[in-house]
Order: sequence, then C-alpha cells, then structure tokens
Amino acid sequence: MKLESSAEKDVNMLVPVKALLEISHIVTEVGEDENIEIFLIEDRNQVLFRYSDVDLVSRLIDGQFPEYRQIIPTGYKTLCKVSKSDFLNSLKVTNIIAKSVLGNKLILDIDPKSNKITMSATQTDLGSNKSTFEGNIDGDMLKIAFSSRLLTDILNHIDSEDITFECSETVKPGVFKIVDDPDFVHLVMPMML
Repeated sequence: MKLESSAEKDVNMLVPVKALLEISHIVTEVGEDENIEIFLIEDRNQVLFRYSDVDLVSRLIDGQFPEYRQIIPTGYKTLCKVSKSDFLNSLKVTNIIAKSVLGNKLILDIDPKSNKITMSATQTDLGSNKSTFEGNIDGDMLKIAFSSRLLTDILNHIDSEDITFECSETVKPGVFKIVDDPDFVHLVMPMML
C-alpha cells in the first residue's frame, strides 16, 4: 500500500490478522471516506488504528516476519495474460468436480501455441469436467495443478480485469499479478500432479 504521508522513520511490525480484519469491518460500517491513521506505541508494543472517531488498539506480535521475497520466483518460463472473468468462469465449471477431489485439485494445461488454458478436474466416482479459455500466452507448454479453492479465493479478491499468471515448473509456485499494479503479487503453491 502506498501511504498518503510518510512516517518519521521506517517501521516493521507484525500486526495480528484479527486486528486488521476488525479495522476493515470498522471502515465498512462507518463508511466515511477518510484515511486510517496508524500510531506505533513502542513502549507498550502496541499499534493504534484511528478511523473517524473510532480507535482500535492491538498488541503487536513479537519477532520478525519471515523474508518472503526469497520464495517469490524472479523469472518464469510461461507467462499468461488473461481475463479475470474468463478464468473465474472456467473455475466455476471445473469446481463442480474439483470440490469433491482431495485438496480441491484441478489441473491447468497451458498451451502457448493455441493461446488456450484448459482447466480440468477428475473424480473417479463422479467423472471429469473440463473448461477452456483463451489468453495471451508466451513461453513453454506447461501442465500444473492447484487447489481450486485457493485460485477462486485470489481471483475473487482482485479488482482488476486484466491479470497475469507466471509459472516455471510443476513444483514451483504460480505468481498472480495485476497488469496495472506492479506492487501486487500473490503466490499460489502447486499440488502434485
């Protein structure tokens, strides 16, 4: 997130997710178009969020956040530029079967020659389901598996229609990005084929 005004010094802090969820509920309920002010209370190891006339105080988590940048792949072998709605529509079709599969597993067959991604899920008792959508695909042909629940979750929380999906191998994470937001990066770990 970009701040409207900078802090006096660089600060790293671990805030409990419950506090962030609570402040998001407060913003939704109060609904005023204001900024959230954040104050660090160092001597008490707390953070204060101020929104309109509401103050929320939370204890900070001791420790350092893991260096997540190390697990974000820096390159890719396959790059897919796709429409979020096309991706979600295919997910809805294949999720009918995928939700019955252990881990909600579905398989993506990415074909740069035809610029198509085929999504499929198979359950021995129920059968299989397949859906294909188009995109602008560069790089190598790839077959990779993901949890349909994780893919649905990320796509439902992206506001932009134009997304990119980068991947290298069947065992390395897939990286979702928003075309017009270079700061947004979301990793999804693959499943075994």
